Amino acid sequence: MLDQKTLKQSSEECNISMATAFTWRHKILDTLSELTEKAYLTGVVEADETFFNVSFKGNHKRSHDFTMPRKAHKRGNDVHAKGLSSEKVCVPCAVNDTGISYAKPGKLGKISSDCITAIFKNKIAPHAILCTDKERAYMDLAVVSGLNLIQDSDEH
Repeated sequence: MLDQKTLKQSSEECNISMATAFTWRHKILDTLSELTEKAYLTGVVEADETFFNVSFKGNHKRSHDFTMPRKAHKRGNDVHAKGLSSEKVCVPCAVNDTGISYAKPGKLGKISSDCITAIFKNKIAPHAILCTDKERAYMDLAVVSGLNLIQDSDEH
């Protein structure tokens, strides 16, 4: 997985079946997800958001209850709407000065105070120093969680 090999390449290299490679990959991902949920950030914490295109990858022809909510994108084409839109999912991310990090998909489009608070509440220690850009959503998180907020006026 770290070498970004396909399931076929992984199964051949490890001399296991494709089914076993698939099962092992998901067991590893589940374990990493569980570890991530145990993250607790202390000290100086830097937070920001990143945005990813929404993906509906998969074979939906066999699904009886899935309806594609938008027109399909052809391979290599970007989203149709410019800037922040409902075609991008916001993922708030935070890392502390010891390298412990936490990220979780939030919502489609621009982030809200409620979403930021729901994602980071009980993940950042009270009285930690939270460093962010000027995003207003972090102000509410700082108040609710008792954080010392420092917001950068110079976005780069």
